Amino acid sequence: MKRRALVVVIYLVLALLAITGLLFEIHLCKAKLNSRQIAYHKEASINYNTYLKDGSYLEDSFNFVANLIDYFKVDFNYLYSLSEKVDYIITYDVNATLEVFDSDNKTKPIDRSEFVILPKTTTSGSGEAIKLDLYNQIIEYQTFNKVVQNWKKEVTPDALLKINFNVSWSGQASTFVNPIKDSYKATLKIPISSQSKTIEIQKPSGFSEDKVLTEREKLHYSYLIIMGSTAFFIITVIARLFIVLLEANEEKDQYEQKVNKVLREFDRAITEAKGSFVKNPKDNNIEVNDFYELMDVHDNLNVPIVFYRDSSSKCSFVVRNDKDVYFATIKREKINNIPIKEEKVEEKKKKVVKKTVKK
Repeated sequence: MKRRALVVVIYLVLALLAITGLLFEIHLCKAKLNSRQIAYHKEASINYNTYLKDGSYLEDSFNFVANLIDYFKVDFNYLYSLSEKVDYIITYDVNATLEVFDSDNKTKPIDRSEFVILPKTTTSGSGEAIKLDLYNQIIEYQTFNKVVQNWKKEVTPDALLKINFNVSWSGQASTFVNPIKDSYKATLKIPISSQSKTIEIQKPSGFSEDKVLTEREKLHYSYLIIMGSTAFFIITVIARLFIVLLEANEEKDQYEQKVNKVLREFDRAITEAKGSFVKNPKDNNIEVNDFYELMDVHDNLNVPIVFYRDSSSKCSFVVRNDKDVYFATIKREKINNIPIKEEKVEEKKKKVVKKTVKK
């Protein structure tokens, strides 16, 4: 029992040391990994002028009488500035989506058309800022209105025109391993109508943000091997500890089963006492090989057997006859050397029963 307890302690210490080592390895790897940072500022906006049929125009107004509008001039501005120079490739385009609805049911469009305002364009550059300015993009309001009016024979049409400005880029900074990427989409929504009613244009609010890009070095494979080996060692130690504890539990069950079996089968001959059995040097202490020889002593002397539970791993059966003290001990670590044979148990039970009847 003591040896097993020592083994458990050793495994626990090994597991704790290995876990501590793994945590230290992780901390050391984090400290060795250099992090690189690049600060950036990003902003984007849409502005437009509305030109009326009489030749006048309005700047950035939202409400108009629809049948007075001739066309729009729209400006789109995008800026992505960094704290470090990058070599980049930028792609941009402008397209329009026209959705036509039945004025009695505006939940689902009855027609959807795509138009190209500015074809997809790709350019490259180098510097600390990626800048895109698209000025004077002409949106012919009456052209789209004519498309909508074609539906007049079938329904009373309403329509929504979406002008989409798309930009995306990818660049490489000298201090970063991986490329830096960004994409942005801004949409201007314009209701289409030929009626003399007021429409409201929905312009996205200006966008602006300041953040920091962070990149860490990849962990070298040698560190991964060390940490993986440590983790495997921890798993192995814990598995061994579990096996030892399981074996101890099984052994405990065997010990308790055998002791309880003796107490149950020979309860009429056994008296349980409190405390532990202590040998008196003045007595004639005689240790017998097993419990069954002690039963023979009991049968011959007709004296009860006293049971002592000395500890969680040891118990004693004692027969006293004046100065002669006969005893048998059952220990957990020697449980496999104490067989409980059914034939012998039945034989002893019969003897106990006969003596009880005689009494």
